Amino acid sequence: MGKETSQLAMAPVTVTPVSAKVTSPKSVTVGAEFDVPWEGPNNEGDYLTIVKPDADAGEYGSYAYTRDGSPARLQAPEEPGSYEIRYIMDQDKVILGRVQLTVK
Repeated sequence: MGKETSQLAMAPVTVTPVSAKVTSPKSVTVGAEFDVPWEGPNNEGDYLTIVKPDADAGEYGSYAYTRDGSPARLQAPEEPGSYEIRYIMDQDKVILGRVQLTVK
């Protein structure tokens, strides 16, 4: 019996980082509902949320799942100040995109 050999096929693979784009008005009124257009991977469980700029990636405020489509509908916090709208990849709570928001 002869010795059988097998050969695996090889092909180059390019890995690119995953990112998202979030767009919003520069400012909104306290408690107002508003639309947030977004582009991103739309993985299962991904969401957009409004948080303070220094919040950890796992923290969230008002949120909308990306599975509901773009634009997402969010509600501004009841406290005026500086915030961020973030696109969060749910799998590892990674921030893929963010935009500044002022609540007046």
